[in-house]
Amino acid sequence: MRRPLFLTSVFIGTLVALANAQTKPLKIPVKLTAGTASLNNTVRGYATHDYILSAHQGQTMTVKLTSKSSFVYFVPLFADTGLGITDPPQSDLTEWEGALPKTSKYIIRVYLVRAEARRKGVAKYTLSIKLTGAVETSYRCSEGVNVLASIDPANTESAKITVDGSTFNLPRVESASGAKYSDGKITFWSKGSESLFERDGKTYKCSAQK
Repeated sequence: MRRPLFLTSVFIGTLVALANAQTKPLKIPVKLTAGTASLNNTVRGYATHDYILSAHQGQTMTVKLTSKSSFVYFVPLFADTGLGITDPPQSDLTEWEGALPKTSKYIIRVYLVRAEARRKGVAKYTLSIKLTGAVETSYRCSEGVNVLASIDPANTESAKITVDGSTFNLPRVESASGAKYSDGKITFWSKGSESLFERDGKTYKCSAQK
């Protein structure tokens, strides 16, 4: 980590915005594979790159920026407010790891320091992002059945399903669509916006709770 700068969240958001006021951030959606992504890019002058991804409360995010340039950094932000998420607040980072405080969209903003941006500097870099930890989703099913599904995006070969105080570890099984987990007695099947829970030969339609 180079030159950590401890500031308030509001000041960090203002500082980065002022440093890059001449251009709007380039928005880049991040698609994670098994919970990870490695992205190569080049930042020039006052340009900023906003890498946008969704994550869940309690997951751990690990970010690493590597470059031959010593003038390129990142700051992690809440997408909805634009404020820094680190505690204590920091900018000018090349490495960061922390537990996420809420289910939300997040931004990893990559930029050149102000002096280098004024010099119209150019920096090639690689940004590595990793999310670890299971994602828990509550489902309300027909006939008043409540299901809590816990699935680790980095290992989707099993799911932990909790129903009526009982927990079942279900292996993933082959399905024509969606993600299906079953031990032969208990089945949880997520197909896009639709989810099904099966127990004792009975099927319940479920919807995720926000």
